[in-house]
Amino acid sequence: MEKIVAHNTSLLIREYLLMKGGKGATPSEIHKYVKSYKSNIGYKPPNYFSFYKYIYILKELGLIKKRMVRIGYKTRPYYYIVKDRVDDLAWYHPQSSLYPATGLGSKRYSKLKAVGREPRGRRQSI
Repeated sequence: MEKIVAHNTSLLIREYLLMKGGKGATPSEIHKYVKSYKSNIGYKPPNYFSFYKYIYILKELGLIKKRMVRIGYKTRPYYYIVKDRVDDLAWYHPQSSLYPATGLGSKRYSKLKAVGREPRGRRQSI
């Protein structure tokens, strides 16, 4: 496993889920870890809603999986890392892996849209 890149939220999520092992973690636990880590090194941490978007993208890519766990009378979502995809390159750029048009930039996207070649939708081969 490579060294953690301090500003990459998806790699921090991966690191935390690997530390938890088979126990899994709730989104709020993962967010607290990322928030404290980034605050300690001087980076601005993501708010909870933008962080939850990371969780959604990682889940859609198949890098993490969700399992509902019943504790007492409450049911909570726990997220686990998919062991086969620990070293996948999608961890480094999850949003552009799921939505390839985000990597184009606004000028190139505008040019393609002007000629009628608007790239949209998800990448077909996930």
